[in-house]
Amino acid sequence: MSSTPFPPVLRRISASDNAAIAHVIRQVSAEYG
Repeated sequence: MSSTPFPPVLRRISASDNAAIAHVIRQVSAEYG
């Protein structure tokens, strides 16, 4: 796991990374929404 929140090359996002990002977005949306 890399500690970089958003790597410069977004084309290399794997399915698991995408799911993790979606999970974080949902948490943030829950906090601010």
